[in-house]
Amino acid sequence: MLAALLACMLLACQSGPSETAGEAPSPADVTALSPPDQQPRPLNLKDIYQELGYPQAAYEAGIEGKVVVKVLIDEQGQYVQHELLEEGHALLATEVAKHLPKLQFEAAQKDGKPVQAWVSIPFVFKKS
Repeated sequence: MLAALLACMLLACQSGPSETAGEAPSPADVTALSPPDQQPRPLNLKDIYQELGYPQAAYEAGIEGKVVVKVLIDEQGQYVQHELLEEGHALLATEVAKHLPKLQFEAAQKDGKPVQAWVSIPFVFKKS
């Protein structure tokens, strides 16, 4: 009887498998590993380009450049987050970042279902 009790106590003290070992990857991870069948399609990018202002300080200083952002779009086609791929200049990157949450997309598709996906978008600032 004592041996059975000790065996049960030892089993209870053993650590089981890691909780993260069997977890499914997040949708963003799945998309990164498996590209969508259809990329996100911008719905209001032209409006964002028109709304985007040239920062006054950058304009007066003659600063030109290109800002390229990688934007994560969710299953509803909404902005989630972004990463700077090419900053150009901090003033320009800050101006772009202000407008990114307004982006709207038709969501990416994988096997006929909407999925999260990353999309790269360039913004060019050039004095006319």
